[in-house]
Amino acid sequence: MIKETLSKWNIQRENTTLAKTIATVEEGFSIKYQAAWGGILNILKVMFERLGKSSKELLLHLLDRIAELRVDSALGLKDVADKTLGAAIAHVEPEHFLMVLPLNLENPG
Repeated sequence: MIKETLSKWNIQRENTTLAKTIATVEEGFSIKYQAAWGGILNILKVMFERLGKSSKELLLHLLDRIAELRVDSALGLKDVADKTLGAAIAHVEPEHFLMVLPLNLENPG
């Protein structure tokens, strides 16, 4: 997924610093790095902030994983996940955010 997105941004080589950074952050969500997930969420928060609207193309696919970590109370990552999701909403525009993570509001009918 990164390769396709980066090519849209004319970042032709997979070994660019940005491509390597995003791939490393994605890899950090593997179970063997579970103890570091809080730190990885902080890194993602900063990446959303620094990449701004570009993060829509580069990082939006990670929102599902962040949301999963947020709701797993055993992990204790709700606060840091909320901050990361807040940064995402602020920088990728709410409509794009909601396409990935809808509110799932029920119609009171």
